[in-house]
Amino acid sequence: MARSMPLARDMYIVLLIHLLWTLGTVPVVTRQQRVPASAAAWLALILLLPVAGTLLYILAGYRCH
Repeated sequence: MARSMPLARDMYIVLLIHLLWTLGTVPVVTRQQRVPASAAAWLALILLLPVAGTLLYILAGYRCH
């Protein structure tokens, strides 16, 4: 039983990092003038695949003004 406690704690840490990462990208994606459906699609991609979605957004979706 003692072995499962660190695993549960680690899962909560990973979940917290995932939520902070995802919530941190919301202002970046929605700040730009884009079609709302496009912003929603980018946010869904980042929510489902945080690292790959963020990299794709940086490479293909981010527009410098």
